[in-house]
Amino acid sequence: MKKIHTYLATTIVSLFALTAFAQAAESHQEMKKEHAAAHMEHDRMLVEHSAWRTEHLKALATLAQAQAKLYQHEARLEAHAEAIRAHEDHAMHHGKEMAEHQAAGEHSDHDKMVREHAERMTIHKKMAAKHASLSAEHEELIAMIKKLAAAMDK
Repeated sequence: MKKIHTYLATTIVSLFALTAFAQAAESHQEMKKEHAAAHMEHDRMLVEHSAWRTEHLKALATLAQAQAKLYQHEARLEAHAEAIRAHEDHAMHHGKEMAEHQAAGEHSDHDKMVREHAERMTIHKKMAAKHASLSAEHEELIAMIKKLAAAMDK
């Protein structure tokens, strides 16, 4: 009888073990599927991160270009301002020379003064055209920056 009990006990334990093994195998398969799905999701996330970082680098390059344009514009403004100051200084000297010329009553250098005045007026017209060009450039740059700022506020 003892043999039968041992046999029954062994059989029951074996059945439980087989059932547990089958459940474990099924559980392992489910875990493997979850791991594979998670791995695929990680790959997708890394691809997205790479695309985002590429876009970020391109955006930073675009911002650097905008900044460079603004610095170049600033340099042109400063050069133009210096040209205006020099032109203004020359105009003041020319005005002084005209006053001295009139006070002395000499008309021998009159033609020279007329030529110099015409040259200065030609330069002035070029400076006015340059100023108009800088003004348009300024408006374009500021509009671009305002558009970017407005987009960032959204």
